[in-house]
Amino acid sequence: MNVFGAFTFGALIKTFLPGFVWLAALVLGETQLAPWLGWPSWGHYVIAKEYQTSATVLAVPLSILLGLISNILVFMGINDNLVRKPVRVKNAPLFELFDELSALLRARCWSAIGCIDASRAGAFKDNIDPEQLLLHKIGVSTIGYIREQYWFHLEFQMNLWLSITVLSAALCGYLIGSQTPTRAILIVAVYAFASWVLISAARKNYCRHIEKMASMMAAVLAGADKDPAPAARGWFTPEVVSKFNKHA
Repeated sequence: MNVFGAFTFGALIKTFLPGFVWLAALVLGETQLAPWLGWPSWGHYVIAKEYQTSATVLAVPLSILLGLISNILVFMGINDNLVRKPVRVKNAPLFELFDELSALLRARCWSAIGCIDASRAGAFKDNIDPEQLLLHKIGVSTIGYIREQYWFHLEFQMNLWLSITVLSAALCGYLIGSQTPTRAILIVAVYAFASWVLISAARKNYCRHIEKMASMMAAVLAGADKDPAPAARGWFTPEVVSKFNKHA
């Protein structure tokens, strides 16, 4: 996860908007909890007219900060459990092909390196990112474009889902505390529908990202016979692949 490496407008928006929803949820939740905890509510200062200018200025960096924290939470496991694993199970043939192409791409690179210590093949297989091996053939701009088209949207959708989860919980608590629990049922229904839309879209984006990366891997591998580098020629043989898998 690259937090500060690409603060483009699109990257800023996908961080800021979920963070702003987080901020709204925290302000709403704090106004409910403050009376129970016996301290003056900071949320009332945000709402008060004389503090609105200061609150607006502080809202921007706080929203970005909360967006970054949300991004960390997503990559700590939410993304794996709600997107990657379900998509891999549902599209098993695609991921089997992707894994095979990744292994072949690593085998080609391993053969080109000519490393004598075969005991390190396992570490090479487990830790080398096949997408990064495409950079010299595909180019940084092309891979960056694919990531922006699919992966950035996935990050935005999962961050937004996490933020509306917190906001929905805060709204339900507010409505129940206001003696209007029937409205909380409506919030739950809207949240369930929004969750289905965002998670489904994120899964579709991840699947498309894998499809595009597999396509680029296949294009690089198909052009191996035109590669004049002696170390890279002949890598696409069963002997090389089986030897690589044996050591890995």
